[in-house]
Formats: sequence, C-alpha cells, structure tokens
Amino acid sequence: MFSIKRVLAVSAVIATGLVASQDAQAADQATPAPAVKAKPKAPDVPFFFVNDNRLTYAYIFQSADAGSYSFRPNGSINGKTAQQVLAYTQFDV
Repeated sequence: MFSIKRVLAVSAVIATGLVASQDAQAADQATPAPAVKAKPKAPDVPFFFVNDNRLTYAYIFQSADAGSYSFRPNGSINGKTAQQVLAYTQFDV
C-alpha cells in the first residue's frame, strides 16, 4: 500500500497548492484602487464674446411729431407735443 512518507509528501504538496491558490484568489479579489475621474471640461468661450442689452426711457417735453398737431385758442397751430420714448436695444456677437 502507500507508505506514510508518500502520503505525507502528497498531502504537503496538496496543502501547498491549496494555500497558493487561496493566495491567488485573495489577490484577485483585492479591491482595486478607485478610478480617477477626469474633471469635466468647461465649454470653450470665444475670445470676443459680447452680449449687450439696454432698456432706455426718455421723456421729451417739446417734440415735433409728424401728423400730430393741435389748434391753440387764438387759431394758430401747435405742432409741439410731449413724448415718452421707451427703447430696447440688444447686441450679441
């Protein structure tokens, strides 16, 4: 049958293989280092980026408005009138 030396030698080889395979599994199961995520790139903005919005209001005390007139009590024509001017201007490149 089998000699005790041979049984011990085979069992030692098997035990060594089991330990080695457990070490290999442990190395495979080790958690990897977290991946470094790249920072999101900011959108490219042109060098000459211009955006200009204006809202203006003006009150004109005496202005001439074509086609708009009134008669004074003495019969003369009054071509001057008060105006309110509201303007919106937008410029974008």
